[in-house]
This record gives sequence, C-alpha cells and structure tokens, in this order.
Amino acid sequence: MLLTLLLSGYIPPSSEAINILLGILVFSLLAGLLVLWWGVRLLRREKPVGWLVLMGAVVLPVLGWQFVASVF
Repeated sequence: MLLTLLLSGYIPPSSEAINILLGILVFSLLAGLLVLWWGVRLLRREKPVGWLVLMGAVVLPVLGWQFVASVF
C-alpha cells in the first residue's frame, strides 16, 4: 500500500514522514534478522528458549509493518 501511494503521487517522495516510516520498516526488518540469527544460535546449542526467540524474529517485522499500515 505504501508503494502504491508513492507511485500514485499521493505522498511526495521527498516527504520527511515517508523517510521516517521507511526507516521504521527497515529497522524492524533488521531487528527481525538479528533476532533470527540469535535464535538459530540458541537452537544449535540445544536451548529450548531458541524457539521463543525465533517467534520474536517473526513478530518484530510484523509489528513494524502493522505500525506503518496504521498510519495510512
């Protein structure tokens, strides 16, 4: 949806708000990748908490996308 709004011209590409929202998306994706890496390391050491960490790796990007979607 965000890409559609950008392409349609509804949101100007130089808008400060769009930069902040894209930053939130990138940060949530990077945080999800970091938590995913950490969860895999825990699972390799046979720690059961690794599964909870892997679920957190899925939740972080979803929360970022939900926040950005709620703005629009």
